[in-house]
Amino acid sequence: DPEGVAYAPDGSLWIASEGNANDTRPNRLIQVNPTTGAVMAEVGLPAEVVACRAAELAKPAPNGAGSLGSGFGGLDIRPRQGGGYLIFVAQQRGWNYTTSDACAQLDDDPTDGGLGGGSSAEPTWTRIWVHDPQGDTWSHVPYQLAPKPANAAWVGLSEITLVDDGWILIERDNLTGDFAELKTLVHVPLSPGADGFTLSDKSVYDLRPRLTANNG
Repeated sequence: DPEGVAYAPDGSLWIASEGNANDTRPNRLIQVNPTTGAVMAEVGLPAEVVACRAAELAKPAPNGAGSLGSGFGGLDIRPRQGGGYLIFVAQQRGWNYTTSDACAQLDDDPTDGGLGGGSSAEPTWTRIWVHDPQGDTWSHVPYQLAPKPANAAWVGLSEITLVDDGWILIERDNLTGDFAELKTLVHVPLSPGADGFTLSDKSVYDLRPRLTANNG
């Protein structure tokens, strides 16, 4: 399920492929030769994250009721000084693990305090994954989502684009047509604060007037 695509400084093409909730289709990054279409590399989520997702799926509620919502969305690439590059991937919705303290420490719910069996509610935070292909390492930046409109099931990220002074993201609800309440472009600084990208870091442009002016 390709969602995001960007060219790397070495000329290769990287694709973010979104997984599904039960991981029968995994979230992964795919490096492609743009001339031949040949797959050069595939990179999955960190092993400890995959294990916590599997544990969540294997146990019934209440200790297996966390959220494993939509995964990899947009993707862009930031060159590094001195060579190499980093891949930034927007995770559409937050994930919450409730089966153990160790797994809870890896999720996107900042309210569970690391307590296994915590809240199974949709997290109000998601993350921007950062992959270093040269070192084959993962890290991430927490991202605080806009408040969920009353009639929406969730709010999430759809795209991320590097600009000169930061990042532009699409942040939106899951509603369509006249029911939609949140369709925005969000600008955040190039580097996050200590708490990640919070609501106070955002400059928001409402896309709805433009979309409704000509019926989308």
